[in-house]
Amino acid sequence: MADELLTVVENLETVPEALRGYYREDNGRHILNASPVGSFELADTAALKKALNAERTAKENLAKSAKAYEKYKDVDLDAAIEAQQKLAEFDAGNIDMEAEVQRKLKAQADQLITQHEEVTAGLNSKNEKLMGKLRTLLIDNQAITAITEAKGNVKNLLPHVRDRVRVVETEDDYEIQVLTETGEPAVDGEAKPITIDALIKGFVKEFPFAFKGAESSGGGGAGKQSIAGTADAGKLVISQEEARDPVKYRAARERAAKEGLKLVMGE
Repeated sequence: MADELLTVVENLETVPEALRGYYREDNGRHILNASPVGSFELADTAALKKALNAERTAKENLAKSAKAYEKYKDVDLDAAIEAQQKLAEFDAGNIDMEAEVQRKLKAQADQLITQHEEVTAGLNSKNEKLMGKLRTLLIDNQAITAITEAKGNVKNLLPHVRDRVRVVETEDDYEIQVLTETGEPAVDGEAKPITIDALIKGFVKEFPFAFKGAESSGGGGAGKQSIAGTADAGKLVISQEEARDPVKYRAARERAAKEGLKLVMGE
């Protein structure tokens, strides 16, 4: 025992008097006051082990917490807090549960209605574009063909044909419907819907000067030639170009009838 020095003694009296100076007091104990040499030193292993164990425990607890939190990673924290607050208010009797359910249902219904309206608006817009293209294909193609066959002026007559026809949806297809000047479906003497060809034939009679080869009301008269709508010696003279314009021709014809003039086409 005399050849060994204890690192820690509770009672310094147990240490030879000559060696007591090598000890220092620490919290009622006496610790050998030895200086470290290289990697060797005196240390309180109990304290170190305790600190190490505490660190390991903290790490394990952190890992457990992380694993437990994993299943909640997609949860909206703000929404969860709000729900918890609502639950607390409900437990305290501060919330009318029925009213709250109705509020939630209304909010969901409003959201669905908004989504439906947005989708419907998009579909309506798309349908309008498709119907526009369909009208062009059905109406313009047939109208241009009919006007051309009748040797009419397509540029002048096509807008008037468009005003008198529309595309209607049938049970399984689309078809062209010719209209009267008042917008009603046009029918022939047998109460059958008239076609674009029939409409153009009517235009030939109504606007003969808009078609090449159609008979005019007369040739260029003697005297000063005047412009459309100007009376000259009992006549109302319009040019060939003006005569091919249904609007100008109709206006001139109505004026001639009203003023008792003869409608003629100049050279």
